[in-house]
Amino acid sequence: MAEPISHNLGRHDAQIESLQQDVHELREDIHAMRKDLAQLNSTISQARGGWRMLGAIGLFSGGAGALMSKLFGH
Repeated sequence: MAEPISHNLGRHDAQIESLQQDVHELREDIHAMRKDLAQLNSTISQARGGWRMLGAIGLFSGGAGALMSKLFGH
């Protein structure tokens, strides 16, 4: 037997509302992920700068050690 049209419309309305809520939650999740990704990108950029500084210090120390060895070693 066919269900009345009003029953089908009510069911579809409920499904649409449920889907709208799901989309709203997904948008909130995506917004939160974008904020987290921006923060992660900032942290990685800071770490990259730290590695560069560490490399520069190592290069300077190695050069200074080589110079001292050359000057004071026989």
